[in-house]
Amino acid sequence: MTRTVTATASGSGSQNGMLLTVKVLDGAAAVQNGAVADSDTFTVPELSIDPDATGSWVYGAVIQGASDTTFTAAATTTFSSNVADATHGAAYGSFRTTSTTTSGTPVTVGATAPTVPSGEGNIAVAEILTAGTLSEDSSSPASVSTTAAKTETTAAFAPPAGTLLLAQVVANYSGSGAVAMSVSDSGGLTWTELVADPIGLTSVWIAQVPGNPPQPYVVPSLAAIQAASW
Repeated sequence: MTRTVTATASGSGSQNGMLLTVKVLDGAAAVQNGAVADSDTFTVPELSIDPDATGSWVYGAVIQGASDTTFTAAATTTFSSNVADATHGAAYGSFRTTSTTTSGTPVTVGATAPTVPSGEGNIAVAEILTAGTLSEDSSSPASVSTTAAKTETTAAFAPPAGTLLLAQVVANYSGSGAVAMSVSDSGGLTWTELVADPIGLTSVWIAQVPGNPPQPYVVPSLAAIQAASW
């Protein structure tokens, strides 16, 4: 089934500017209750997380509102999208760990630069648990961003049955008031927020694509049974 994913920011603190990255994951565990972490007080846009399991990936979203300088990835981190918003003097990023995790071994993810004043950035990260080996399916749509709206929608894509959809969302901020984020898709899946920073500008969401339905069992006719016995 082909679908699109939409993220929408609302509330008095929301402001035009958004990044949406959606990944289609193969091999994800049925229950996603891995470690999460978030911050809105960093000066360096990175965060340490202590993974619950081995073989996970950690996905995250980050914003800095001090300038439109994009992020310099930490050695542990691969950015999917790294966007400068010159209109609002901000930068948005979505990323994951370059390597899989080891249970109980903390990893610092995000970026080593730019340095920003405390309170000028937000970050949220979530561990995605594996049922064997995680991989990003080739059906994953390209990241999308805007400087002129509070909502963004991916291009249409067709995730295979049984895969896990993961959305990394960044929303811009006016500097005060509340921000609320919602994620939905054109196929009506149930989306769950795994983590968000205290203001709600960065968040990670998941939705499970249903597996293929079991094929009905056809009871053979008496004639077919008799014919097979000959």
